[in-house]
Amino acid sequence: MKISIIIPTFNRSASLKIIVASLLALNPSPRDHEIIIVDNGSTDDTRAVAEAIIKSTPFRYISTPNLFPDCFRVDTKGHLNQTATF
Repeated sequence: MKISIIIPTFNRSASLKIIVASLLALNPSPRDHEIIIVDNGSTDDTRAVAEAIIKSTPFRYISTPNLFPDCFRVDTKGHLNQTATF
């Protein structure tokens, strides 16, 4: 069985590097799973970091525009606030 590990990111290039290093330390096999980085329209260097990662790993990278920037917000206590109207 193949599983997908999705890494959503938005302006978190430093965190992305840490997550990827942690996953690579597990010595993943592309036969067992796929790892996909989904960038929600970052404006920092997240895209450049992700593109460097996919050059040296079997990871995939998807970049999408930031369609719903205020849909889901987590407050300072870690509570998810869903505020969007569709």
